Amino acid sequence: MSAIIKGTVLNYFKKPIPGATVTVQNSYPEIETTTDQNGLFEIEISGKQTLIFKHENTKQELAQGVNENMTEPLTINMMSELETQTPTASTSESCKRKGLFSVLVFTAGFLAGVALSSGKEKAVVAKI
Repeated sequence: MSAIIKGTVLNYFKKPIPGATVTVQNSYPEIETTTDQNGLFEIEISGKQTLIFKHENTKQELAQGVNENMTEPLTINMMSELETQTPTASTSESCKRKGLFSVLVFTAGFLAGVALSSGKEKAVVAKI
């Protein structure tokens, strides 16, 4: 027995991801669809399946145990590669020699910076 599975693919900020690929794992011939401009998809499955969700610059997501008895739409939240990285900090050697101190942290699509110079502190946060 087969069924149409419906769902939505969203990003970290709960915004739709258009153009994400949804594939039934190990299907032959391959069963695949793409999300529309609202992040919505429909795909036909039979039995118990694993769906693979892919989009450029995002971490691949899996939905395991999807079956024809599911009545509620799926919601898949995809993380960008940047959002899945561990925050990092750095201070340049030239800044240290000049008595300046700066820290840059990259995480969840944001760049946060703190610069200290002559006892004055400036903080900057920017979406990247």
